Amino acid sequence: MAAIYFSIVCAGPYSNAALNPTIGFANLTFAAMVFDSTDQVQYLPAYVLGPVCGGILAGLFTKFVSEGVTPDPKRGFNK
Repeated sequence: MAAIYFSIVCAGPYSNAALNPTIGFANLTFAAMVFDSTDQVQYLPAYVLGPVCGGILAGLFTKFVSEGVTPDPKRGFNK
């Protein structure tokens, strides 16, 4: 709960607290179509590349850090 509160307080003034990238992407696209403005279209790459980079970093963390400290299920937990 504290992490969500901190994220909303920090990101709220910039993204209207749209922490879900799908909502932010749809909101920016819809606002650009309705208001016939391209002012906020410059922020679209952040909503596309941000989750992709986060997924890549999570995968690398799992591969190189988490695997080293997680017990191997084939060997058992206490062996």
